This record gives sequence, C-alpha cells and structure tokens, in this order.
Amino acid sequence: LHNELLPGVLDKAAFGPSEFGLVHSIHQIYGSSKAGQLLTVMGRLFTAWMQRRGFTCGMQDLMITAEANRERRKWLEKANAHSMLAA
Repeated sequence: LHNELLPGVLDKAAFGPSEFGLVHSIHQIYGSSKAGQLLTVMGRLFTAWMQRRGFTCGMQDLMITAEANRERRKWLEKANAHSMLAA
C-alpha cells in the first residue's frame, strides 16, 4: 500500500451526515460494510479521546453558591428594572 499524509481539518462536516463527508464517500466507494467498520472505529477513537482528554461534571460542579446566587439576583433585579423603564 502507498500511504500519503495529507494536511487538513477533519471537523463535524467531514464526519457528519453531509453529502460528501467521509462516511458517505467510504459508503459510495467501498460499500456499507466498510462504512459500518469506519463508524465503529471512529466511535472507539472518539470514546478513547474523551476518556483521556474529556472532563467530568459532578453535581457539586452544578450547584450555585450562596454568593453567586446573590450576585445573580442583583443582575436579575437590575434587568427587571431596565425592562420596566423600556416598557
């Protein structure tokens, strides 16, 4: 086999369900079996990447602190006052 390293970007448009995307092109050239294998391999690759580079978000990360809640209330009251002036 002759391999060639090509520069470029593989983004959502290339992987996603676009007309000339990677999966569509593989399906057209090599058939559904190879396109299915490609999707499996890409799924494993992206899962491994997320496990190494991804992040977690626990309930504690989502809880708003009392100080942040006070600040949020100030902004909401200020926005409410401005909306009453505009009306």
